[in-house]
Amino acid sequence: IESSHPTVSHLGTTWNKDEEYYYWLSNGGQLSADNQVLLQVRETVGPNGMVNDYDASRPITWYKTSMMVSGEAISGFRSFYTALGHNSTDYNNNTDFRTMIESAVLWAANNFTLSNGDNFEQMNISIAPNPATDVLRLSAPQSLGNSTVSIIDMTGKVVYRNNVQASNDAKEFDISSLHAGVYLLRLTFQNASRNFKFVKL
Repeated sequence: IESSHPTVSHLGTTWNKDEEYYYWLSNGGQLSADNQVLLQVRETVGPNGMVNDYDASRPITWYKTSMMVSGEAISGFRSFYTALGHNSTDYNNNTDFRTMIESAVLWAANNFTLSNGDNFEQMNISIAPNPATDVLRLSAPQSLGNSTVSIIDMTGKVVYRNNVQASNDAKEFDISSLHAGVYLLRLTFQNASRNFKFVKL
């Protein structure tokens, strides 16, 4: 276990797991600034009991917190990847695996409160309704100050951007021209941002 990330923190430092595993020469988790490795294969035990130590790190579970948008790496997006889960019984009987997957879904949906010291992360900000049809409302405290709202589609294209003045009233955005699908509303304030996923019907 390479990280204390909330998706794998319950696993300790080593996880011995029965798994159908395929060796790949090019790392699935391609070590880079964008990919943060959570789990690496250190050794395998074959069906005949032979232990194989690996010659290099083999990431098998990793995450990203950025996405390419119009050629620019934008932080605040969350993606979780794993090559584990070939055993169908894992989804019913393996508590460690199930906890990892559940935690990954919650983390990717931004439902974990991360203790990063960022008060912006703790502010009472919400969007409604979700799913939405023609109008999306953003509620944020007046203390937020002036900020920028961007709506980004799943291809990474910014389809709406506007400055928002602080007030105690909810801000309404006309989204009637957007196609049905999943979008990200990004609220940027000073050097921080928060993302909210929503569905346009």
